[in-house]
Amino acid sequence: MKKLIPLVLLTMMLATSCDLGGISVTTAGPVVSSFIASPSSIAAGESSDISWNVTGANSVSIDQGIGNVPLAGSRAVNPSATTVYTLTATSGSGVSVTATTQVVVTGTAIPPTPSVQPVIYSFTANPTNIYAGNSSTLSWKVSNATSISIDHGIGTVGPIGETLVFPVISTTYTLTATNAAGFLTKGTTVFVSRLSLPPSPSPYVGGSCQYMDIPGIATIVSVETAPTTDYNCGNAVRVIFDFVPNDPAAINNYRFLSWLDTGNYFTVGAGMNPPQTWVLQQGLTAGSQHACVRSEITSGACTPVIFSFPDINETGWEQECFGTGTEP
Repeated sequence: MKKLIPLVLLTMMLATSCDLGGISVTTAGPVVSSFIASPSSIAAGESSDISWNVTGANSVSIDQGIGNVPLAGSRAVNPSATTVYTLTATSGSGVSVTATTQVVVTGTAIPPTPSVQPVIYSFTANPTNIYAGNSSTLSWKVSNATSISIDHGIGTVGPIGETLVFPVISTTYTLTATNAAGFLTKGTTVFVSRLSLPPSPSPYVGGSCQYMDIPGIATIVSVETAPTTDYNCGNAVRVIFDFVPNDPAAINNYRFLSWLDTGNYFTVGAGMNPPQTWVLQQGLTAGSQHACVRSEITSGACTPVIFSFPDINETGWEQECFGTGTEP
């Protein structure tokens, strides 16, 4: 009976992985029977299934954001580029083994096509009626669009915003919102009244604003009954004139090229169309020519461009306009 004790001790020591007289015993690690991707090559936007089978492990994990998984299973993956997946299996004694599989991705993913066109909640101008030289604010709110733009040089804008505009003539602004499903447009109009002011007694007009003068000739293009929607005196007419500088080269010195010399309105007071009787008294008839000055602002924040008529008698129009001697 005593002779059996060494054999029993040797068996126990081998089973517990002990070192016996220089003999090293190592416990076997996990076994990864399979770890594959099917299909192993996909087009961008498609998916692949990776599957695995592991024995002899206490824990199994896969990288690329998958995390811990059972000893056997499968998982659908949708990589946007070629990706190597690594499986790590670990035994209770801390022995780890790894295996890898690769999914090859070809091409570029095509984004899904939106099923709904852009939505333009609002696109407005405030105010909608201004005098030339003043500003209006365009405001908008858009959703479900990949690009948004406004014409007349404004260009690309964000989904919500506002911008100041200074149109010199009545202008309709169009907002265009686009996505893969199509596009949508919406317009808003700023109506502009052109002002022609009487001569200034000094180079300063509108307070602290200073102007440079460009003398020339105004030709009356037409004199016609003023629309009732205009800002009118009593019995008003609309007088339209074109301006030509005495020195043609002066155009090269214009600071406001978009402010045209043609199609301007002759107005009195605070921008009203003048009374017909007074207009005839001043000799403002179609085809007549008159001394005129184009004045462009050089400092300050007043109306950028005004036209004045030095030879026109600016008195007396109030009586014709209001039936009194003063402007209200």
